[in-house]
Amino acid sequence: AHDSLKATALHYIGQAQTHRGQYPRAIATHHNEMTLLEEIHGKETAHPDKARSLCGEAMAYLKQGNAAVSMQKYRAALAQLKKIYGEKGQHPNIAAIFRGIALSHAAQSNYHLATLFHQKSQTMHQDIYGEQAHHPAIADNLDDLGDLALQQQDTKAAKNLYQQAYDMKIALYGQQAHPAVALSRLNMGRALLQDNQPEEALAALAEAAKIAQAMYGKVKANPTLG
Repeated sequence: AHDSLKATALHYIGQAQTHRGQYPRAIATHHNEMTLLEEIHGKETAHPDKARSLCGEAMAYLKQGNAAVSMQKYRAALAQLKKIYGEKGQHPNIAAIFRGIALSHAAQSNYHLATLFHQKSQTMHQDIYGEQAHHPAIADNLDDLGDLALQQQDTKAAKNLYQQAYDMKIALYGQQAHPAVALSRLNMGRALLQDNQPEEALAALAEAAKIAQAMYGKVKANPTLG
């Protein structure tokens, strides 16, 4: 039990290092996490914690700009979970890995495959939570698809997807100040700017700033809009 707690601690340390931009340190930390997990569970035994470790390492590689290695790590994590839940198993962690694979494809400008995997993630989330369900993971899927559309200069599709994400977040969180809602207004502002609608963009960005100010105040650093 002590070693399992240590592995969990290493995982969160690795995530924090990735968040701070310390990618080589994060990769080393997640590698140490995996070594410990293999000592606990065995090298050949599939385990959700091993998949978690691989996903942490994959994100560090992705943020570092090494999308090819990130893809390998995400696929290794997917293989772990398929051994546990079955080839056609449905689980939020599998949907999350589909999202990671999509982000790795997008980083390599493989937009068709990125779209396919974002849609696979969204479909699995809808199968798990309900096709008409409002859920933060589904809202994230819509934001991701909006980002992809924007990367391909399809501002009409991006605005539509960002609006769907915003509507879902309002249904989830109401009018309270929430970072997910601020991000939606920021995304819409980006799309409107790219679509040469500066006044509308300014309104959306001002709304994002207002929400962020309500959450973090005027002086504190703002992680949402940073």
